[in-house]
Amino acid sequence: MHKAYRFGIVFAALVVLSGLTTSAGQATLEIKKELEQFQGKWAITSINNQEVPAGAGDFSLVFTGDKYQQISAGVVEEEGTFKVDVSKTPIWMDLVILKGESAGVTQPGLATITGDSMILGFAMPGNTTRPANWDAAEIYATLRRVK
Repeated sequence: MHKAYRFGIVFAALVVLSGLTTSAGQATLEIKKELEQFQGKWAITSINNQEVPAGAGDFSLVFTGDKYQQISAGVVEEEGTFKVDVSKTPIWMDLVILKGESAGVTQPGLATITGDSMILGFAMPGNTTRPANWDAAEIYATLRRVK
């Protein structure tokens, strides 16, 4: 095979791979941007319209990258990953539960964030049907960002 021809093939392959890397990098940036608004610790202030008692201790959700932890009385009770679709209103959120009582299931839900307040509405773990609206959510929670 002629050296110039081989160089041309290698160069073309590098251009294609470079495009794929840039594409993947852009996709990663877009995902990070979508998840950015969720990052940090959020105190759960109510569940199903019942206020969390003041003495309940640390009752929160913590989002780090695409991972989350559910904390109750200072103990991590559930861990997993989460995905969001910000093109939907309200935002579609899926919790992929990896550790805890409901490990191995995906919990579909809805989310909205306004400033330092978040509202989450989910199906019960194991129910694969996303709530059509807030009233259809089996679990409805309000949260406040912890600073």
